[in-house]
Amino acid sequence: MKLMISLLVILLLAGCQPKRLDNDFEGKIVYKMFDWETHDVDSIKKADLEFGFLKDSMISYFDEGSFLSIAVGSPYEYQYLNPHTNEFWLKLKNNDSVRVLNSGKPFPGQTPLLDVWQELNTDTILGHVCHKLTLKFKEETRIYLYSPDLVTNPEWYQQTKAFNYDVIYKRMKAYYLSMRCIYPNNSFTLRATGIYPGKVPANIFPKVDKSLQVR
Repeated sequence: MKLMISLLVILLLAGCQPKRLDNDFEGKIVYKMFDWETHDVDSIKKADLEFGFLKDSMISYFDEGSFLSIAVGSPYEYQYLNPHTNEFWLKLKNNDSVRVLNSGKPFPGQTPLLDVWQELNTDTILGHVCHKLTLKFKEETRIYLYSPDLVTNPEWYQQTKAFNYDVIYKRMKAYYLSMRCIYPNNSFTLRATGIYPGKVPANIFPKVDKSLQVR
């Protein structure tokens, strides 16, 4: 009897997991940094702001809601989000340990979202007509340009509070092709320069021994 109940629970849980959509995007997007600017800061502050930012390009792999980003010029080897386990992994270069954060809740220092709005058919990137999603925070404005051609299932992110992904993907239902971030002291744009649909190799997404994970 206990075995039957256990199997029933497993089947019910499996049935509740969000499924891949028929046209869900799987593949790779290459982004490039544009329009990096600092505002009213001295050279020391400028260097401090630049640390941790990618200086050239970023490659992101997407598959069933999970995505891995590798940034050229960044001190991080990769950033990896798995919305199914609500884990965000951050791996520094030349360091075996991996920082694992709970993406099911806002990250420390994440400020409240004050407003969000959408505009339709505002831009075209790489032949894809894009809509605009704007998020307003106390000291940040973040603008996404996204195409319905690059579909993702918003249900995968409904419990992902980090980066406001629950709100973002509920609205966009797609991956972004451009992200513009505007802060009091700096601003930049990350824009897609290449889209490559296709099967993502299984070994792309990291697997790290738990002994090397820092939580």
